[in-house]
Amino acid sequence: MELIVIAWPVLAIVAAWIAKAKGRSFFLWLLYGLVLMPVALIHAIAMHASEPAYVSVATPSMGGSMRTVSVADELMKLADLQERGFITKDEYEIQKAKLLAEERSTSAAA
Repeated sequence: MELIVIAWPVLAIVAAWIAKAKGRSFFLWLLYGLVLMPVALIHAIAMHASEPAYVSVATPSMGGSMRTVSVADELMKLADLQERGFITKDEYEIQKAKLLAEERSTSAAA
């Protein structure tokens, strides 16, 4: 019984440490491990490292003005995220529609 009392939090810390190494929150995984240690440990070992979140980026160009990434580049990134399973087909279609609507509105304004 004493072994379980000692091993449970230690293995919860191990699960949290593995999850942190894969880009997840140490504290949240520690809580998860303390509640469901066997499941959390297996989950932490089996999961993939987190990918950076999808964000639209504006970068300064050589002339000092802001240059945004092209809509085609954004759509390629979204398609890649969908292929890799990070977003669903529906999420892809929603983001695609937003990008195309933004492009139309900026084209109309110019």
